[in-house]
Amino acid sequence: MIQNVFLQQALYIYIDRFIQKFNILYASDAVKILQEKSDITKKRPHTS
Repeated sequence: MIQNVFLQQALYIYIDRFIQKFNILYASDAVKILQEKSDITKKRPHTS
């Protein structure tokens, strides 16, 4: 019973870390996309 609880906790920690890493990767991609969009909007006033 104690061993089962330990394995559950270890699994939850592993999943939590995996989700955090995935969120960081997703967030960095979103930031890149936002930067590209903001660069496009910044270029418009300069050209016109």
